[in-house]
Amino acid sequence: MKASCVRCALLPPALTRPLAQRAKATEIHWDCREELFRQEMENADDIRLNVRLFSACRADQVRFCKDVAPGSNRVKDCLEAKREEAGFSSECKAEFEAMMARRASDFRLDATLREACASDIQHICGYEASNLDAVEGYDARVITCLQVGGWKGWV
Repeated sequence: MKASCVRCALLPPALTRPLAQRAKATEIHWDCREELFRQEMENADDIRLNVRLFSACRADQVRFCKDVAPGSNRVKDCLEAKREEAGFSSECKAEFEAMMARRASDFRLDATLREACASDIQHICGYEASNLDAVEGYDARVITCLQVGGWKGWV
């Protein structure tokens, strides 16, 4: 038995039940995950529609990008460019890095890449646009395909 389980066994059931329910609640169903991903993909180009990023970066947006109109990735691009400047909050920077990691693992979360590479994704990688809506199985394969296919074209 793990140490954490031993400690839990010593607690009265009234205290451990909510912990068990919370742990079970974090197991999100596939349909829900797919819908959350679809929403994240649709909202990828507007910081106002990303609750976590908007909350973490509101002060930085006002400080560093106050004259930038929202939408079309403009505020995200501005904040991303300024994230290494003095005074940029660690909360916003951490949230940006998490977003960038998700974006690097799935091209559909990068609105600029999605738009700029749409025909290459279809012609070089063989993915039909209509087949790219499901979450399952696309991880970083399209980005890898574009990089390898693009490099072959340069050599």
